[in-house]
Amino acid sequence: MHLMREQPGAQSPQAALLGLNTHAIGGYDRELAREALHIPAEYELLAVIKLGYPGDKSALPEALQEREVPTGRRSLNELVFEAVFLG
Repeated sequence: MHLMREQPGAQSPQAALLGLNTHAIGGYDRELAREALHIPAEYELLAVIKLGYPGDKSALPEALQEREVPTGRRSLNELVFEAVFLG
């Protein structure tokens, strides 16, 4: 059985609007996750996505602090809008 509440990735824009970060995790132990989260066997684990508020950059080791720079990606305000399509 597959249980997908939303389109994969659809939660990321909403999370960003709420000040949260998301990150998909590809390498995880499915059986350990099933056991830790008490997921019944009839459900297939397809993805793990971590979700949380960004922490203080100064709490990171110095080498990782250097990697924490803006990505240059467009902001959500440039990409997402709410309106009625008139096309």
